[in-house]
Parts: sequence; structure tokens; C-alpha cells
Amino acid sequence: MHKKQIYNVFTFSPLNSNSSSLIKILFVLLITMTSVNAEDLLGVYRQALEKDPEFRAQQAALAATLESRPQALAQWRLPTISASANADRNYQDIDNPTGFGTGGDLQYTAYGYSLDLRQPIYHKDRFIQTQKVDATIRQTELELEAAEQSLIIRSAERYFAVLAAEDNLWFSKAEEAALERQLEQAKERLDAGLAAIMDVHEAQAGYDLARANVLQARDQIDDSREALREMIGVTPAVLVGLGDDLPLFSPALDDIDQWTQMAISQNP
Repeated sequence: MHKKQIYNVFTFSPLNSNSSSLIKILFVLLITMTSVNAEDLLGVYRQALEKDPEFRAQQAALAATLESRPQALAQWRLPTISASANADRNYQDIDNPTGFGTGGDLQYTAYGYSLDLRQPIYHKDRFIQTQKVDATIRQTELELEAAEQSLIIRSAERYFAVLAAEDNLWFSKAEEAALERQLEQAKERLDAGLAAIMDVHEAQAGYDLARANVLQARDQIDDSREALREMIGVTPAVLVGLGDDLPLFSPALDDIDQWTQMAISQNP
């Protein structure tokens, strides 16, 4: 069973901020801890911010999208320059039957150069393209916010899944010990002639089932810890459990309509 700890907690009103309030509400349970070697929920979340592949992929998507804005603006700020050059070799054979002027063969090379500089003042297609890039960036930013909120939820779910699995193993072991004692008592009563063989068989079946539940609980711990490792990159040795004196607070809003309006306005 996981080690019990006592935490300092705070209350938070969702009326005071935007979507970040949803993140802070989920961490009202765990802020400070008394165990130095154990990992708390906030520490797991911080590691997930750096290691979770889904969240990092969304961060990379935003970084790549932001690069498209300078490229779109470059079409407005930078002029278009083009240059060309040519050389023509000319050969002429001039006849002069009248006797005026000169005749004969003539050879010369003609060179040509051009430089074209264009600075756009307004192009509707480029203006629309810039608007499209800005909308794509905003969409990606909102997707990153949603990914961060999803990361908070997934961190909490996997964290508490490990704690629940550890509790389940503790209860399974307690049940196993209790049923083992009942089996011993049934055998003693059978030897004393106070019970039937069916009582021993029933006790044996219950004990065997309890042993199977212990094995299943161990597998559940391994699975839940592996799921947490996939998110944070490492397997924490010890997770801090909930304290026995953890205070529970009611939501600051009692009106379901206010919660609905807040969800509509803040949901990206």
C-alpha cells in the first residue's frame, strides 16, 4: 500500500481566469509534500510537459506553423529583383555598287543588360494568404492549449491509476490473509469433527480466488506504472498518496448555467 502523506492545498475559483483555470483546478489536490524521495502529481505533470510524446508533437506542430508567417510576410516586404544579360555576335557583308560609303565585311559584338526591380504595394492574393496563415497559427495555438489540458487530465488519471492499483493490491493481500485464516479454521473444525468437508472446500475456493486476485492486482500495478512511464519517460519509484486529512471543497459556482456558459466561452 502506498505511503500516506498530508498536503497543503488551496482553493481556486474558475471565474478568475481563462482556460488555465481548468488546469489549476485539477492540481488542487497536490501542491506540497513532506516526502522528499516520493514523486507527487505536480512533479509528474512537469515531467510530462517535457517528455510526453503527444504534447511534444503538438509543440513541434506549432513551431512549424509559426515559420509560415515570416514566409508570408516576406512576399510583402521584400522586392522582387531579376537581372539578365545577353551578347550577340553580328556578321555583315556590305556591297556598295554606287561607290558611296564603304563596303566589305563587318563583324561586331552587341551586349545587352537589364535589371528589373518590383515592389508590390497591394496584392489581394497575398493578403488572403497572410490571413490564412494567421488563422492557421491561431488554430494550432488553441490545439496546443487543448493538448495541455488533455495532458493535465491524462497525468492525473495515470497517477491515480497507480495509486488505485496499489490500494487494490493492499486490499487483495488483506483479503487473502483473512481467507487463509478462515481456511485454517475450517480445517481445524473438520479435524475436530465440528465442520463438514464442504466447508473446507468452500474456504479453499475462496482462498484460491483471493490468491488469483493478488496476482491480478500485481499485474494491474505493472500496467498502470508502464502507462505512466510512457508519459513521463521514467518509472517513479514511489508516488505520494493522498493524505488522511485532505480537505475537500465545493465548487465556487453552484449554478449549472454559469458552468455551461464558462465552458462555451473558454473551450478552444
